[in-house]
Amino acid sequence: MYVFTKDLDANGQLNDGVPIEPLILRASAGDCIEINLTNGLEYSADVFQDKQLTYAQPLGTLVPIKLAPSTSVGLQPQLLSYDALTSAGTNIGWNSRNQTDQLAKPGETKKYTWYAGKIERDAGGTLNHTAVEFGTLNLIPADPLFQNINGLFGSMVIEPAESSWQCDGQDGSGNPIKVNCEPPSSTNDFTRASATVTPKDATKEFREFVVMISDSINIFQGQTSATTSAVNYRTEPKNFRYGDNATQDFSCMLSNQLVAGPAKDPQTPIFTADPGAKVRFRMAHPFGTGTSQVFTVHGHVWQRNPFQKSSREIGDNNLSQWLGSRDNHGSTDHFELVLDKAGGEGKRPGDYLYSVFHPSQARLGAWGLFRVGTSNQPLQPNAFCPAVPPPSKIAPMVEAPDLNRFLRQPVNRNAKP
Repeated sequence: MYVFTKDLDANGQLNDGVPIEPLILRASAGDCIEINLTNGLEYSADVFQDKQLTYAQPLGTLVPIKLAPSTSVGLQPQLLSYDALTSAGTNIGWNSRNQTDQLAKPGETKKYTWYAGKIERDAGGTLNHTAVEFGTLNLIPADPLFQNINGLFGSMVIEPAESSWQCDGQDGSGNPIKVNCEPPSSTNDFTRASATVTPKDATKEFREFVVMISDSINIFQGQTSATTSAVNYRTEPKNFRYGDNATQDFSCMLSNQLVAGPAKDPQTPIFTADPGAKVRFRMAHPFGTGTSQVFTVHGHVWQRNPFQKSSREIGDNNLSQWLGSRDNHGSTDHFELVLDKAGGEGKRPGDYLYSVFHPSQARLGAWGLFRVGTSNQPLQPNAFCPAVPPPSKIAPMVEAPDLNRFLRQPVNRNAKP
């Protein structure tokens, strides 16, 4: 994991209250950003010893590859401006030749400097800086094959200029509160993925949810079952919902009647907002299989291109197309999903499904709840989705056959290695 230095104790372990989620950084448009990246890995770590790693291939199979992740780490941002000779976060071609190695070996620290905007040189040679509210961008590891599938990825959000933000937590009574995003928090359910952002014009405050959907991360639930789909490291595959229940209907998988006991909500992030609140889903997709996903938030529509002022700011664009789902969300993609009113035009409270589509992909675990207003709705009797006890045995995860027509096929199946 990428983590904040302040999240660690003197022994390099995560402090209590630190969320298990990918790294999430925030800055305002026009900020100069300095990153000091320290490699806390050890050469003896298990992940470097096990060279029988599995890697998800585009055809949906898990293929063993006898390689281990790189022991050196870097951090490369999309969109931001930086000097490629010192702050690209990766060693490629001339950006490392005759220059200092940009990657941190175990125990080393590397410094990167990024700018949240565009840097252009005029005819006289002067550098001009233009602040840009980029929104969401991926933070990419230096090893694009094996570090990301083991959890090394993150995202950054470039907020409106001169804005401030607070992350979500709960007090001792379970009531939602706003907390500082930077130091470790002792509150319950603290997360940096959900925040309240206050721009310079405080009347434009909005809720923000950072959503990183993985399709090739190694998450194991036992010796006989695994899935590679997750939202911010967390997954809710159909096998865990159904258990031994013979009813395998997709709508039942989403029912809060299906799972017995108090934990009826999915283990994936539940994002909350007041009815009518302004909301932004900050969508990012780490390196993956190359399969393009379709993402949707049920009951809501949004602008395809919510940009103003020559795309320097995010906001209402009356020339934009309106969508109810966004396609081509695959490896390294990122986009802004801006909702004018939580709960739709009617500001209706309730639980709204967010998920990848179609169901064969969602069944792998990449779905969750957008909760508007009051928490979970009362149970409604439904004989078609009977409650079942938690599963004692989890069947192996198997791709549904109807997924194949949505997957990219190799150009030449018989090509030599």
